[in-house]
Amino acid sequence: MNGQKHAKAQIRFFEMRSRKKSAKNRQNGCERTMRLSDGTYTRTQEIPFCDCDCNSTIKPSSLLRWLTNMAGDDYADRGFAHDALRTMGVVFLVSRINVRIHRNIRAEETVIFATYERGTKGPLCLRNYAVRDGNGGQIVTAKSAWVMCDPVTHRILRPKNQQFAILEHLDTMPDCPEPEKFLIPRELKFAGTRRVVYSDLDGNGHVNNAVYADIACDFLPLTILQKPLTGFAVSFQQEARYGDSLSISLAQDHERSVVIGEVGNAICFAFELLTGASSE
Repeated sequence: MNGQKHAKAQIRFFEMRSRKKSAKNRQNGCERTMRLSDGTYTRTQEIPFCDCDCNSTIKPSSLLRWLTNMAGDDYADRGFAHDALRTMGVVFLVSRINVRIHRNIRAEETVIFATYERGTKGPLCLRNYAVRDGNGGQIVTAKSAWVMCDPVTHRILRPKNQQFAILEHLDTMPDCPEPEKFLIPRELKFAGTRRVVYSDLDGNGHVNNAVYADIACDFLPLTILQKPLTGFAVSFQQEARYGDSLSISLAQDHERSVVIGEVGNAICFAFELLTGASSE
C-alpha cells in the first residue's frame, strides 16, 4: 500500500513539473518532451537522416537506441539521472526487448516516442514503448525487460529493495509479444568474428545495446535488410568489453534471421530480425 501511495505521489509531482516544463517549451516555440497524467513520458522527435539506412528508413540500431534512451530520459525527468542512480548504487541494463514494426519510420519524419513502466516480475523491471505519427497512427510498439545492477560488483539487485518505486502502468499493447527469450535455431552457421573496439562502448564500459543490432545486421545479406522490417528482438545475456572477440553465427529461414554473438563459450547476445510485406 505504501508503495502504491508513493508511486501515485511520484506521478503527481512529475506531472506538475512536466506542465511547467511544457509551458516553458511552448514559450520557446518547441515542445519536445511531456509527461502525461498516467505517468507516460513522451518525446516529439524528427528522425535524423544519419539514423537511417540505404532504404531511407530508420535502422534497427537507431530505433533501439531511441527506445532505450527514452528509459534513461524518463528516469532523469523523475530526478534519477545516470549520475544520481550511480550514487544510489544502481544502474539499469536492458535484458530483453521485443519490437513490432507496423510501418517503417522514414528519414526526417517527425514522430512521437512514448514510454511507461509496467511494474516488475521477479528481478525484471518491465517497460513498454510506442511510436506514433502526428495523427496518432501507430508505427512501432515494443516491450522490454530491464535489470537493476550494482555498478561496481555487477550483482543483480531486487527492485523492491531500492529507494524509488517502479511505476505500474496498465499494458496497452496486446499486439506486441512479451520480451521472452526466443527460440535459437539448431542449424546455426559460423559467419566470422568481430572484435570489440572503442566506438562500441558506452558509459557502463561495455558494448552499448544498440551496437549489437549494428553488429548483427553487418553479418546479414543486404538483400535481407532491403526488405521492409516487421520487427526484431534482442536478448542480452552477457556483456562484451573492449578487446573481446565476438564469434558470430547466423541462421536464415524465409522471413526470419537469427544472429548469435558469443564470447568464449558463452552467448553474449541473440538478435532476431523479421521481414515481410510492407504495410504502407
